[in-house]
Amino acid sequence: MLHSMSLLPGVLVAVLMIKFAFARPAAFIVEKASLRILSPFPRVYDTALANFGTPLYGASLLGELVYSADDALGCTPFADLPRAKGVGHATIALVDRGSCYFAEKVLHAQLAGAQAVLVADDVEEPLLTMADPDGSAGGGTELARLAQEISIPSALVTKEVGDVLRAATVAGDVLVLTLDWQDSISHPDDVVEWELWSSSDQVCGDSCTRTQGFISDIMSSAVDLEKQGAASFSPHYVTWSCPVAENDTEKCGGLCINGGRYCAPDPTDGPDVDPNIADRVRTHGYNGSDVVAENLRRLCLFKELSGDNHGNVPWKYWKYATSHPVKCSMTDGTFTAECSEAVMQTNEPDGCGLDASAMSRIRACVGDTTADKANPLMDAEMQLQSDQGDSGRGAIVMLPTVVVNLDQYRGRLTSKDVLRAICAGFLESTEPRVCLSSALESNECLRPDHGGCWFTETPDGNFSACVDTFRGVECRCPPSFRGDGVVCESVDECSDPAMNHCEQDCVNIIGGHRCGCRSGFKLVGGTSCIQDPVEASKLRSLDAGSVFGISLLVLLGATVLGYAAYRIRIKAEIDREVRALMAEYMPLSDGDASQDPYPPRGRVNGANSGIETELQAVRGERKVSFYDDEV
Repeated sequence: MLHSMSLLPGVLVAVLMIKFAFARPAAFIVEKASLRILSPFPRVYDTALANFGTPLYGASLLGELVYSADDALGCTPFADLPRAKGVGHATIALVDRGSCYFAEKVLHAQLAGAQAVLVADDVEEPLLTMADPDGSAGGGTELARLAQEISIPSALVTKEVGDVLRAATVAGDVLVLTLDWQDSISHPDDVVEWELWSSSDQVCGDSCTRTQGFISDIMSSAVDLEKQGAASFSPHYVTWSCPVAENDTEKCGGLCINGGRYCAPDPTDGPDVDPNIADRVRTHGYNGSDVVAENLRRLCLFKELSGDNHGNVPWKYWKYATSHPVKCSMTDGTFTAECSEAVMQTNEPDGCGLDASAMSRIRACVGDTTADKANPLMDAEMQLQSDQGDSGRGAIVMLPTVVVNLDQYRGRLTSKDVLRAICAGFLESTEPRVCLSSALESNECLRPDHGGCWFTETPDGNFSACVDTFRGVECRCPPSFRGDGVVCESVDECSDPAMNHCEQDCVNIIGGHRCGCRSGFKLVGGTSCIQDPVEASKLRSLDAGSVFGISLLVLLGATVLGYAAYRIRIKAEIDREVRALMAEYMPLSDGDASQDPYPPRGRVNGANSGIETELQAVRGERKVSFYDDEV
């Protein structure tokens, strides 16, 4: 039945004819996310992530479950898919397994407006991974292409869980739930280890094209993360072994190196390989042995670049991984060891710039691929592939496969989606800046409630305790505030010498403080004060001018006062002289108005009466002024 073909994508069709030669059976890991029913009844279930679409790694999705009984299978476009009614609730569609490919169901739900899809299993069995269809599916290459258009997350639930969900929706219950991917990727520390399991095959069909496009697209981000020390990448290549008894048979002939120990599928046998391209590749005689030999050269190159001989520059591997398919083509007949080595020796930006000694070590690492003996590097690779070390990674059986912190990535192989998974692998609040871009996550601090954290608006600016992280937010009071992040209060930094380093003046403001300097000084370095020559010169000029002005005012004042005193003194002297003169000729009244100023003739105070007569005559001729020059 078509719906039972759920695990292996088309690029691994060759696995059916090439058997694993591992020491013990390999275990395939089903990657999971949580399903939390919030109402009307609380429940928590596991779901199995699909190997297509876009799991929201590091995030969660709140929504309502909808179910269309008339389109329960979702194998045809939905006539009328119900929509979530709650504000801010996503529409999460429930469909039943059966009759068509998983990807068809999810694509139809997406086109009908669903933001996520849950597929209910139809048999009692453990959770399994829903795989995207390959070119051999009923819809052929076109269906495989359409599967790449799925941009929403999807997951499988067991039959038991599906029955519960279906019964509730049919009964009319509004199921409010969250799909949670926050812990789908382990995030133990501030460095992410990630792997890409692929193949150097160039013509296997759409899968090879997508893989090479992904390598080119993510190279820039991968190199930046590596150089920052935020991520550690390692390439790996899926390899199989051919049973000894079949080593020389048609099944294995031409597919293997080292006596059948390490094999790769024939690049021309893919179900969606262009026949014209396949003919050109066969013309040049390329087979699986050429692919696995190139895989080995790449492993040896990465080992060389990661060692001390080249200063540990593993990111240079990306130069080779993007340049080699262009310069060394299967269709052009240049997919050779000579071409590969030429790219390794080419200087950047097209190659790795390796010298002769480095190339000698790489050739020794590759060894004689025609010899019937083991290669230590390939043996170690196959051990990793089968997870013989019990790392928790699980066996690698799908090609390509991305592994992040030993968790296998599920979803579309695009740079954006894989980068989101890588970002989910960082310990909270240690993720690099690229992870906090709007293209990868939603900044929950921009919500109206500021992520549930403290917020205040002041004339000095807006302050928030909300710190955006990849998986959510953290509430931490900003600098110059204290509190638990839900409530914060400003700190007077100027009152505590330990909180400010102002050399002279300190002005406290909301959210911090400002340093200042006294007159004649200027601020340097935000805290220190040095004498300002310009201001000091202005101050000296001002002081000199002030002294001169004050001196001039004092002088003018003294002059005026001196002149006034002089006039008063002169007036008094004249008054005394006039009184003395008059006293010689007549008595002076002390102010008695009744006294006759002109007494009878005769001698007055011993004065001659003739003089008195003359004075009378003078009085009659003019008035006497004490301020005249003459009296």
